[in-house]
Amino acid sequence: MCHGEVRASEYEDAFGRPFSSVYRDELAALESFEADGLLRRESDGSLEVTPTGRMLVRNVAMVFDAYLDAQRESGVKMFSRTI
Repeated sequence: MCHGEVRASEYEDAFGRPFSSVYRDELAALESFEADGLLRRESDGSLEVTPTGRMLVRNVAMVFDAYLDAQRESGVKMFSRTI
């Protein structure tokens, strides 16, 4: 979130797995952000939040939150809300 980007090659170097395969579902969920001009997907699979998207970077990052679905299902409020 701080850098506003994810470099696919850096992920793959660090974890030895292809970013696009590991996060296939999450990347599909980001399509609406991309269509709205909030996120740019580069040819190598890297992601970059646009200047406009910086205002909603938490919403973009929530797509990758492993605990969010369980929180929503439980009804217990654990985190602050976003727009």
